[in-house]
Amino acid sequence: VPLPAGLLAEDSRVSLDLSPSLAAMALSGVHYLLNYPWGCAEQTANGMLPAAALLGAFQRAGVTPPGWEAPAERFAPYVRRLVSFQSPECGWGWWRDAEFDPHITALALDALTRVVRLGHGGPAAEQALSSGARRMVRSLHEVRSEDGEAFVIAHLTPLLELPNATIRFGPLAEGIGGMATSVFEARERLSPAALALAARARIDLGRKEQAQRLLELLLARAERDGAGLHWPATAAGYDAWFGDDIETTAYALSALAAIAPADARAESVVAWLAGRRTGGYWRSTRTTGPTIIGLADYLAARPEEAKPDYRL
Repeated sequence: VPLPAGLLAEDSRVSLDLSPSLAAMALSGVHYLLNYPWGCAEQTANGMLPAAALLGAFQRAGVTPPGWEAPAERFAPYVRRLVSFQSPECGWGWWRDAEFDPHITALALDALTRVVRLGHGGPAAEQALSSGARRMVRSLHEVRSEDGEAFVIAHLTPLLELPNATIRFGPLAEGIGGMATSVFEARERLSPAALALAARARIDLGRKEQAQRLLELLLARAERDGAGLHWPATAAGYDAWFGDDIETTAYALSALAAIAPADARAESVVAWLAGRRTGGYWRSTRTTGPTIIGLADYLAARPEEAKPDYRL
Protein backbone atom coordinates (compact mmCIF):
# COMPACT_ATOMS: atom_id res chain seq x y z
CA VAL A 1 0.00 0.00 0.00
CA PRO A 2 1.61 3.33 -1.03
CA LEU A 3 1.93 5.73 1.92
CA PRO A 4 1.97 9.56 1.81
CA ALA A 5 5.47 11.04 1.60
CA GLY A 6 5.01 13.24 4.69
CA LEU A 7 3.47 10.55 6.87
CA LEU A 8 4.34 10.76 10.59
CA ALA A 9 4.51 7.10 11.49
CA GLU A 10 4.41 7.61 15.26
CA ASP A 11 1.15 9.59 15.02
CA SER A 12 -0.55 7.37 12.46
CA ARG A 13 -2.71 4.29 12.69
CA VAL A 14 -4.37 1.89 10.30
CA SER A 15 -7.95 0.71 10.74
CA LEU A 16 -9.12 -2.33 8.76
CA ASP A 17 -12.86 -2.95 8.41
CA LEU A 18 -13.88 -6.33 6.97
CA SER A 19 -17.43 -6.93 5.74
CA PRO A 20 -18.05 -10.58 4.86
CA SER A 21 -21.21 -9.70 2.93
CA LEU A 22 -23.19 -6.83 1.47
CA ALA A 23 -25.65 -7.16 4.35
CA ALA A 24 -22.82 -6.83 6.89
CA MET A 25 -21.53 -3.74 5.08
CA ALA A 26 -24.96 -2.10 5.25
CA LEU A 27 -25.38 -3.08 8.90
CA SER A 28 -22.03 -1.48 9.73
CA GLY A 29 -23.26 1.74 8.10
CA VAL A 30 -26.43 1.70 10.19
CA HIS A 31 -24.29 1.35 13.32
CA TYR A 32 -22.29 4.41 12.26
CA LEU A 33 -25.44 6.47 11.67
CA LEU A 34 -27.25 5.52 14.86
CA ASN A 35 -24.15 6.29 16.93
CA TYR A 36 -23.31 9.60 15.25
CA PRO A 37 -22.63 12.09 18.06
CA TRP A 38 -24.48 15.25 17.01
CA GLY A 39 -27.97 14.15 16.05
CA CYS A 40 -29.75 17.07 14.35
CA ALA A 41 -33.06 16.33 12.63
CA GLU A 42 -31.38 15.38 9.34
CA GLN A 43 -28.89 13.06 11.05
CA THR A 44 -31.56 11.45 13.21
CA ALA A 45 -33.87 10.85 10.23
CA ASN A 46 -30.96 9.58 8.13
CA GLY A 47 -30.23 7.05 10.87
CA MET A 48 -33.80 5.82 11.22
CA LEU A 49 -34.54 5.59 7.49
CA PRO A 50 -31.80 3.14 6.50
CA ALA A 51 -32.18 1.17 9.74
CA ALA A 52 -35.87 0.63 8.95
CA ALA A 53 -35.19 -0.16 5.28
CA LEU A 54 -32.48 -2.67 6.16
CA LEU A 55 -34.55 -4.27 8.91
CA GLY A 56 -37.41 -4.67 6.41
CA ALA A 57 -35.07 -6.40 3.97
CA PHE A 58 -33.81 -8.73 6.71
CA GLN A 59 -37.37 -9.55 7.76
CA ARG A 60 -38.26 -10.42 4.17
CA ALA A 61 -35.34 -12.86 4.18
CA GLY A 62 -36.37 -14.30 7.55
CA VAL A 63 -33.23 -13.04 9.27
CA THR A 64 -32.80 -11.21 12.58
CA PRO A 65 -29.61 -9.13 12.38
CA PRO A 66 -27.40 -9.02 15.46
CA GLY A 67 -28.41 -6.30 17.89
CA TRP A 68 -31.96 -6.07 16.49
CA GLU A 69 -33.66 -8.76 18.54
CA ALA A 70 -35.85 -6.02 20.12
CA PRO A 71 -36.32 -3.46 17.31
CA ALA A 72 -38.93 -1.36 19.12
CA GLU A 73 -36.41 -0.70 21.90
CA ARG A 74 -33.67 0.14 19.39
CA PHE A 75 -35.86 2.63 17.54
CA ALA A 76 -37.48 4.23 20.61
CA PRO A 77 -34.79 6.83 21.51
CA TYR A 78 -34.49 7.97 17.88
CA VAL A 79 -38.25 8.27 17.49
CA ARG A 80 -38.38 10.35 20.67
CA ARG A 81 -35.55 12.57 19.47
CA LEU A 82 -37.06 13.17 16.04
CA VAL A 83 -40.50 13.86 17.48
CA SER A 84 -38.92 16.31 19.95
CA PHE A 85 -37.46 18.25 17.00
CA GLN A 86 -40.93 18.91 15.59
CA SER A 87 -41.72 22.60 15.96
CA PRO A 88 -44.89 24.02 17.55
CA GLU A 89 -46.01 24.67 13.95
CA CYS A 90 -45.65 20.88 13.38
CA GLY A 91 -42.84 20.97 10.82
CA TRP A 92 -39.12 20.29 11.05
CA GLY A 93 -35.96 22.29 10.50
CA TRP A 94 -32.39 21.28 11.21
CA TRP A 95 -33.06 21.78 14.95
CA ARG A 96 -36.26 22.30 16.93
CA ASP A 97 -36.03 26.10 16.93
CA ALA A 98 -34.68 26.34 13.38
CA GLU A 99 -36.59 27.70 10.42
CA PHE A 100 -39.07 25.32 8.78
CA ASP A 101 -37.52 23.37 5.91
CA PRO A 102 -39.73 21.35 3.52
CA HIS A 103 -36.88 18.98 2.64
CA ILE A 104 -36.10 18.16 6.28
CA THR A 105 -39.81 17.84 7.05
CA ALA A 106 -40.29 15.37 4.19
CA LEU A 107 -37.22 13.43 5.39
CA ALA A 108 -38.54 13.32 8.97
CA LEU A 109 -41.98 12.18 7.85
CA ASP A 110 -40.42 9.41 5.77
CA ALA A 111 -38.30 8.23 8.70
CA LEU A 112 -41.27 8.08 11.06
CA THR A 113 -43.40 6.41 8.38
CA ARG A 114 -40.92 3.61 7.80
CA VAL A 115 -40.63 2.85 11.51
CA VAL A 116 -44.42 2.95 11.94
CA ARG A 117 -44.84 0.58 8.97
CA LEU A 118 -42.63 -1.92 10.79
CA GLY A 119 -44.88 -1.61 13.85
CA HIS A 120 -42.30 0.11 16.06
CA GLY A 121 -43.34 3.78 16.05
CA GLY A 122 -45.86 4.12 18.86
CA PRO A 123 -48.51 6.81 19.50
CA ALA A 124 -46.05 9.73 19.52
CA ALA A 125 -44.84 8.87 16.02
CA GLU A 126 -48.40 8.47 14.76
CA GLN A 127 -49.39 11.86 16.15
CA ALA A 128 -46.30 13.52 14.69
CA LEU A 129 -47.11 12.01 11.29
CA SER A 130 -50.65 13.36 11.32
CA SER A 131 -49.70 16.88 12.39
CA GLY A 132 -46.60 16.93 10.18
CA ALA A 133 -48.64 15.89 7.13
CA ARG A 134 -51.06 18.77 7.72
CA ARG A 135 -48.13 21.18 7.96
CA MET A 136 -46.61 19.79 4.78
CA VAL A 137 -49.84 20.38 2.82
CA ARG A 138 -49.54 24.09 3.54
CA SER A 139 -45.90 24.16 2.51
CA LEU A 140 -45.58 22.19 -0.72
CA HIS A 141 -45.40 25.49 -2.60
CA GLU A 142 -42.23 26.36 -0.66
CA VAL A 143 -40.28 23.76 -2.65
CA ARG A 144 -38.86 26.06 -5.28
CA SER A 145 -37.23 23.76 -7.85
CA GLU A 146 -38.11 20.69 -9.89
CA ASP A 147 -35.26 18.70 -8.35
CA GLY A 148 -36.45 19.72 -4.89
CA GLU A 149 -39.97 18.58 -5.75
CA ALA A 150 -38.63 15.17 -6.77
CA PHE A 151 -36.83 14.86 -3.43
CA VAL A 152 -39.94 15.82 -1.47
CA ILE A 153 -42.40 13.50 -3.24
CA ALA A 154 -39.99 10.56 -2.98
CA HIS A 155 -39.98 11.00 0.80
CA LEU A 156 -43.73 11.61 1.09
CA THR A 157 -45.15 8.78 -1.02
CA PRO A 158 -44.44 6.14 1.69
CA LEU A 159 -47.04 7.94 3.86
CA LEU A 160 -49.71 6.90 1.38
CA GLU A 161 -49.01 3.22 2.08
CA LEU A 162 -50.05 3.49 5.73
CA PRO A 163 -53.48 2.16 6.81
CA ASN A 164 -56.34 4.60 6.16
CA ALA A 165 -53.94 6.92 4.35
CA THR A 166 -56.65 8.39 2.10
CA ILE A 167 -58.61 9.45 5.19
CA ARG A 168 -55.65 10.60 7.28
CA PHE A 169 -53.64 12.27 4.53
CA GLY A 170 -56.19 13.04 1.81
CA PRO A 171 -55.20 16.67 1.10
CA LEU A 172 -51.52 15.77 1.15
CA ALA A 173 -52.15 12.86 -1.23
CA GLU A 174 -53.73 15.30 -3.68
CA GLY A 175 -50.76 17.62 -3.39
CA ILE A 176 -48.30 14.76 -3.90
CA GLY A 177 -50.20 13.61 -6.99
CA GLY A 178 -50.14 17.07 -8.53
CA MET A 179 -46.47 17.57 -7.76
CA ALA A 180 -45.59 14.11 -9.12
CA THR A 181 -47.32 14.98 -12.38
CA SER A 182 -45.41 18.24 -12.75
CA VAL A 183 -42.12 16.49 -11.97
CA PHE A 184 -42.81 13.82 -14.59
CA GLU A 185 -43.58 16.48 -17.19
CA ALA A 186 -40.23 18.13 -16.38
CA ARG A 187 -38.32 14.83 -16.65
CA GLU A 188 -35.94 15.99 -19.40
CA ARG A 189 -34.73 18.83 -17.17
CA LEU A 190 -34.23 16.79 -14.01
CA SER A 191 -30.79 15.99 -12.63
CA PRO A 192 -29.82 12.30 -12.35
CA ALA A 193 -30.59 12.37 -8.61
CA ALA A 194 -34.04 13.84 -9.21
CA LEU A 195 -34.75 11.37 -12.02
CA ALA A 196 -33.97 8.49 -9.68
CA LEU A 197 -36.10 9.94 -6.88
CA ALA A 198 -38.98 10.65 -9.26
CA ALA A 199 -38.81 7.12 -10.68
CA ARG A 200 -38.96 5.61 -7.20
CA ALA A 201 -41.90 7.85 -6.30
CA ARG A 202 -43.80 6.82 -9.45
CA ILE A 203 -43.43 3.13 -8.69
CA ASP A 204 -44.61 3.78 -5.12
CA LEU A 205 -47.65 5.56 -6.58
CA GLY A 206 -48.41 2.54 -8.75
CA ARG A 207 -47.53 4.25 -12.04
CA LYS A 208 -45.21 1.61 -13.39
CA GLU A 209 -45.16 2.71 -17.04
CA GLN A 210 -44.10 6.25 -16.12
CA ALA A 211 -41.57 4.88 -13.62
CA GLN A 212 -40.07 2.76 -16.40
CA ARG A 213 -39.74 5.79 -18.68
CA LEU A 214 -37.96 7.73 -15.96
CA LEU A 215 -35.66 4.76 -15.32
CA GLU A 216 -34.74 4.60 -19.00
CA LEU A 217 -33.77 8.29 -18.94
CA LEU A 218 -31.75 7.67 -15.80
CA LEU A 219 -29.88 4.68 -17.24
CA ALA A 220 -29.02 6.71 -20.34
CA ARG A 221 -27.07 9.11 -18.10
CA ALA A 222 -25.08 6.42 -16.28
CA GLU A 223 -21.29 6.32 -16.50
CA ARG A 224 -19.12 3.25 -16.33
CA ASP A 225 -15.50 2.97 -15.24
CA GLY A 226 -13.29 0.25 -13.86
CA ALA A 227 -15.10 0.36 -10.52
CA GLY A 228 -18.59 -0.12 -11.92
CA LEU A 229 -21.74 1.71 -13.00
CA HIS A 230 -22.49 5.07 -11.40
CA TRP A 231 -24.01 8.52 -11.93
CA PRO A 232 -22.44 11.98 -11.72
CA ALA A 233 -23.21 14.54 -9.04
CA THR A 234 -26.02 17.05 -9.43
CA ALA A 235 -24.78 20.44 -10.61
CA ALA A 236 -24.55 23.08 -7.88
CA GLY A 237 -27.70 25.13 -7.38
CA TYR A 238 -30.63 25.63 -5.07
CA ASP A 239 -30.75 21.94 -4.14
CA ALA A 240 -27.01 21.34 -4.08
CA TRP A 241 -27.34 20.09 -0.49
CA PHE A 242 -28.41 16.74 -1.97
CA GLY A 243 -27.19 14.79 -4.97
CA ASP A 244 -23.45 14.15 -4.75
CA ASP A 245 -22.19 11.29 -6.91
CA ILE A 246 -22.48 8.62 -4.20
CA GLU A 247 -25.94 9.77 -3.11
CA THR A 248 -27.14 10.00 -6.72
CA THR A 249 -25.87 6.50 -7.47
CA ALA A 250 -27.60 5.20 -4.34
CA TYR A 251 -30.90 6.77 -5.43
CA ALA A 252 -30.43 5.14 -8.83
CA LEU A 253 -29.85 1.74 -7.19
CA SER A 254 -33.10 2.12 -5.22
CA ALA A 255 -35.01 2.96 -8.38
CA LEU A 256 -33.44 0.10 -10.33
CA ALA A 257 -34.16 -2.42 -7.56
CA ALA A 258 -37.79 -1.30 -7.27
CA ILE A 259 -38.62 -1.03 -10.98
CA ALA A 260 -36.40 -3.70 -12.57
CA PRO A 261 -35.31 -5.98 -9.71
CA ALA A 262 -33.82 -8.62 -12.04
CA ASP A 263 -31.65 -6.13 -13.95
CA ALA A 264 -28.07 -7.40 -13.77
CA ARG A 265 -26.67 -3.86 -13.94
CA ALA A 266 -27.57 -3.45 -10.27
CA GLU A 267 -24.58 -5.63 -9.33
CA SER A 268 -22.21 -3.19 -11.02
CA VAL A 269 -23.84 -0.28 -9.16
CA VAL A 270 -23.40 -2.11 -5.85
CA ALA A 271 -19.73 -2.76 -6.66
CA TRP A 272 -19.13 0.94 -7.36
CA LEU A 273 -20.81 1.98 -4.11
CA ALA A 274 -18.88 -0.61 -2.10
CA GLY A 275 -15.65 0.83 -3.45
CA ARG A 276 -16.56 4.32 -2.22
CA ARG A 277 -16.97 3.36 1.43
CA THR A 278 -14.55 4.84 3.96
CA GLY A 279 -14.45 2.71 7.09
CA GLY A 280 -18.05 1.98 7.98
CA TYR A 281 -19.68 4.86 6.14
CA TRP A 282 -19.92 6.87 2.92
CA ARG A 283 -18.66 10.47 3.07
CA SER A 284 -21.32 11.90 5.46
CA THR A 285 -24.57 11.03 7.25
CA ARG A 286 -26.54 12.58 4.38
CA THR A 287 -24.74 10.36 1.87
CA THR A 288 -24.54 7.22 4.02
CA GLY A 289 -28.32 7.14 4.66
CA PRO A 290 -29.42 6.91 1.00
CA THR A 291 -26.57 4.51 0.24
CA ILE A 292 -27.74 2.01 2.85
CA ILE A 293 -31.34 2.40 1.67
CA GLY A 294 -30.17 1.58 -1.86
CA LEU A 295 -28.33 -1.48 -0.61
CA ALA A 296 -31.36 -2.50 1.47
CA ASP A 297 -33.64 -2.20 -1.58
CA TYR A 298 -31.17 -4.34 -3.52
CA LEU A 299 -31.19 -6.95 -0.73
CA ALA A 300 -35.00 -6.85 -0.54
CA ALA A 301 -35.09 -7.83 -4.21
CA ARG A 302 -32.53 -10.59 -3.56
CA PRO A 303 -33.37 -11.97 -0.10
CA GLU A 304 -30.91 -14.84 -0.46
CA GLU A 305 -28.06 -12.31 -0.24
CA ALA A 306 -29.29 -11.14 3.17
CA LYS A 307 -28.34 -14.50 4.68
CA PRO A 308 -25.02 -15.54 3.12
CA ASP A 309 -23.28 -18.75 4.13
CA TYR A 310 -19.53 -18.27 3.64
CA ARG A 311 -16.69 -20.63 4.42
CA LEU A 312 -13.08 -19.50 4.70
